[in-house]
Amino acid sequence: MATGVPPRVGTFHGPVTADPVAAAEEAVLSESLAGWRNQYPDVAVTEVTECGAPAEALLRWCRDAQLLIVGSHGRSPLGRTLLGSTSQDMLHRAPCPS
Repeated sequence: MATGVPPRVGTFHGPVTADPVAAAEEAVLSESLAGWRNQYPDVAVTEVTECGAPAEALLRWCRDAQLLIVGSHGRSPLGRTLLGSTSQDMLHRAPCPS
């Protein structure tokens, strides 16, 4: 009489990523910043990817910042005059000048 399912045991070789989407986003971020890192090697950059509401993540990361720069895509003439909801939220809630 079987009373349970035997546990499965395995080994993993190399880095294991729990979320393949997060790994892909991190790769895109690194590639996007590569040219800027080469152009401005003295500027310290911390790469961070997070899931969740953008404004909440930015608020956590800008607590110790001296300045926060926000913007919008500005894809249309009207869009260039308006800031997006995340930018508006940061303008009102960020602890540093924005």
